[in-house]
Amino acid sequence: MKRTIALIFALAAAAPVFAAEETLQDAYGVISHVSRPGEDKLMPKNFEIVNRLGIRFVRTDFDWWRVENPQGQWHFGHLDTMYAEAGKRHIEILPILTGGVKWWNFSELKKWQEYIGKLVTRYRTKSPYWEVWNEPNQPFRWKPKAAEYAALLKSAHETIKSIDPQLKVLYGGTDGVPLKYIEETFRHGAKDAFDIMNVHPYNKGGVPEENLAERLAALRRLMKKYGIDRDIWITEFGDTTASNSGLYREPLAAAFREIGIDPAVTELAVLGLADSPGLDTAERFPKFKSLHRIEPDELKKLDPKRYPVLLPAKGEAFDMNHFNELRDYVRKGGTVIFPAGLPLYYNIVPADYGLTRYEGTGWKYSSALHIGWRTFWIQKETPTKILSTEAAEPFREVIANPVHVPTSRFLTGQFLKGNDRFIPLLYGINGEFRGVTAALYRLDSDLKGNLIVFTSLGAGQSITERRQAEVLPRYFIIAFSQGVKKVFWYSLRSWENTPGNPEAHYGILHRDHTPKPAYDAFRLLTEMLPDGSTAPVLKQEGRVYTASWKRPDGAKVFAVWTAMDELPYQFPAPSAPFKRVSLSGKETPVSPEKGMIRITASAQITYFISR
Repeated sequence: MKRTIALIFALAAAAPVFAAEETLQDAYGVISHVSRPGEDKLMPKNFEIVNRLGIRFVRTDFDWWRVENPQGQWHFGHLDTMYAEAGKRHIEILPILTGGVKWWNFSELKKWQEYIGKLVTRYRTKSPYWEVWNEPNQPFRWKPKAAEYAALLKSAHETIKSIDPQLKVLYGGTDGVPLKYIEETFRHGAKDAFDIMNVHPYNKGGVPEENLAERLAALRRLMKKYGIDRDIWITEFGDTTASNSGLYREPLAAAFREIGIDPAVTELAVLGLADSPGLDTAERFPKFKSLHRIEPDELKKLDPKRYPVLLPAKGEAFDMNHFNELRDYVRKGGTVIFPAGLPLYYNIVPADYGLTRYEGTGWKYSSALHIGWRTFWIQKETPTKILSTEAAEPFREVIANPVHVPTSRFLTGQFLKGNDRFIPLLYGINGEFRGVTAALYRLDSDLKGNLIVFTSLGAGQSITERRQAEVLPRYFIIAFSQGVKKVFWYSLRSWENTPGNPEAHYGILHRDHTPKPAYDAFRLLTEMLPDGSTAPVLKQEGRVYTASWKRPDGAKVFAVWTAMDELPYQFPAPSAPFKRVSLSGKETPVSPEKGMIRITASAQITYFISR
């Protein structure tokens, strides 16, 4: 059963609005590590594919260790070759300036400036833009603190501008939109050391509609606070298609059999977008009779007899303003699935600039549901990773081939009461250590329901290839609608060297260069929304999203989609001739009914083109 809403626009209200002043110029990019060992041999083929996509910009790493190794010996041959191949195909290179050499630390700015100076001097006529560092807020061993990054950025800006004042300096794209970190760099002088702001607003395993626009708006508010009025780029975002989808299907089937629930005749209730593409319940869970999506204010009235199973969150965070309603649902006999991490470990609370943040809660809320856990930052003897996964003894026939997904979080029965039972489903193993990574809590005390808990965080971050194709054009359209000038997809080609490694499966091409569905979705997007088009105007009606723009050939495009659901939707038919184009690129005739176009909107974006 799909939730339905009536969306009937009045002609005046529904007519698409087109922005005439802002147009897209070289707006598309892609990340391809063409400057790295192994990948550099694939440069010609990769660049040809980029051309076929209809884009010009390729972002790649200018690794310090490759151009100066050993110290004092400089090597530019691989970059010279890259620029020559790119030039043949009119491709622009966006270089990333980073560290990574063992004999340097953040305090040695003269060496840092020497590295930058040699590269920029050599390639200043070929690359007008230079990105200073990649994700400086990431917890890698070379992560600079905010003050250190501000110093790196200022010294890079000084060096680049001294070579050519016309060159543009990009703030190093941050992992996410970490406003606190960015603001701290501003306070240390970074606010005057870049021409273009730059973030990587990943929403791993999520949907772009969830908070992309809000995070970009918050970033602009922060910049305005410091008097910064500059363009924003997104030089990296995307979604991985790592193969870990089997994590849920067999363990859930075992748990449901244990508690006597048949998904085929059961309605699953989902809170908000908890079943976002990272979980994709239709693909990864045992098939339920139907899905019923609820909002937080509906949780209070949710009847376990009508909806026996609830998915309240996709990760470790939950709005605890609704915890009592969740607990009441369990008390009345409801079954709750917690699909990733430590249940209820973070409370979602208001934050600066109109956003929300996560506030740690420890055991406070999970223990109230009788869920116990252990992890390495609490118990020192707990490992930081597991090396293998096996099914618990009673379920080995049902869970025949358990999927191994790394985790550092393990479940216990330390908060059980009365006749409660803690039933392991999966064990994670590292040497002598055996920790429970998935379990069923059968509650028979003050609470009478069931809890099915999975501790792996990464499983919910991977999406199917079909979902990757669905979300890709929506990421770009939403970003452009918020005034972002350039957007780069991560990445062009997947490594695919490890099945369950998320990092190895972000590409829109397989390792052998065969396309994923996302490749075709990207190519279609650049045809529907080419350079020279007006920036999309984004609207939302209920759960349906629309965007409209005008192409340089004069055609008007109207795009329709939803975040997850299939919903009926109608809008006034244009007076001019028009056609409908599906996400696959298939064109079909459209027959208006009484001047209206009626469709079923879905996560697969639909384009309508009129002249």
